[in-house]
Amino acid sequence: MSIKYPNILASLPSTAFSNVSGQTALPVSILDQNNAALANPVNPPVSVNSNLTLNGVSDSGNIYEIAGLTANITITLPTAASGYNYTFIGTNATSYTVTFSNGTLLFNGTSQSSLTLDLSGKNAYKFICDGIYWYVNVMPSSVISTNAATLNGYSASPTPTANTIPVAGSNGQIATGWLNASTTPTANQIPVANASGVLNVSALTLLTNTRQTVVFTSNGSWTVPNGVTTIYVSGCGGGTGGGENIPGGAGTPAILQSFSVTAGNSLSITIGAGGAGSTATIGSNGGNTILTNTTTSTTLLTLTGGGAVLKSIAVSMSLFGQNSLFGLGGQGAGSSSNTGGNAVGYGAGGGEGYGQSGGNGAPGILIIQY
Repeated sequence: MSIKYPNILASLPSTAFSNVSGQTALPVSILDQNNAALANPVNPPVSVNSNLTLNGVSDSGNIYEIAGLTANITITLPTAASGYNYTFIGTNATSYTVTFSNGTLLFNGTSQSSLTLDLSGKNAYKFICDGIYWYVNVMPSSVISTNAATLNGYSASPTPTANTIPVAGSNGQIATGWLNASTTPTANQIPVANASGVLNVSALTLLTNTRQTVVFTSNGSWTVPNGVTTIYVSGCGGGTGGGENIPGGAGTPAILQSFSVTAGNSLSITIGAGGAGSTATIGSNGGNTILTNTTTSTTLLTLTGGGAVLKSIAVSMSLFGQNSLFGLGGQGAGSSSNTGGNAVGYGAGGGEGYGQSGGNGAPGILIIQY
């Protein structure tokens, strides 16, 4: 999947940029124009546990989940081009570092040729390129929810063990004890080539199942298809609108949360609205994104809308609205009398206004995979 911004930033002279609280900033109108072409950032996370070289066009817009590391790794960024953007989520249980290289990276107000981050625990960063620099933004991390350590409650093991998930051993291979294979289609067995070196034609149906995706950006409903017993849900609540001198916060996100369902059940989806910007101190809160099983009258998931960003935090972010995993916060007005920029994408907060209204927050999104 490729999400690429227009080349507006690449053609700007250096005089168009300004320094606000140690961060490089642009006028609201320019940043809004550049972000307006943001594509729908819906993409299943890509698991990463070893060194990786990114492709600029085909990989741009991807979400990468750093999990299962057994050593420090290096991720090589593509040659700088305006609009390339990547999100990295750290869910590794053990503390290893990830070094990002190739280009000039701006992080915490400093410029560096490489950047080393600890992506253990629940850390998240968004990299965006303007054609010259890679801007590294800290994402809201305390509420990231993933199933990285376990899947449906089961942990991983390199040796055959009851109720565990198989992973490769130190030799990079799955232990043979895990495999229960057959040359003929047999229940609960892995298809292997027969004496002629080919798969039995009837066994090929075992290999054709792929995960389907349904995306909701507005309220709706969905009926669980036949044969589906588990769904995986990602999304976020609506972002809060910016106020005067206070930017809006991002809605609560979720990544691949699993839920047990029954075929034929009807699910109701409510998408949290983005909060309106305001001339008051705080803009309107973002709405909640809610997934409900109406057949069983059970609320499966509630992703709350964003709140206001604390002033002490906002200063370090140049009064931008808070980014989400699915969108970018609106540009802050800075030190002149301007309105705040509107958030782009889904779930991000509006930028703060200065003497005028803050920007609007972005609405939520819900993604169901099965």
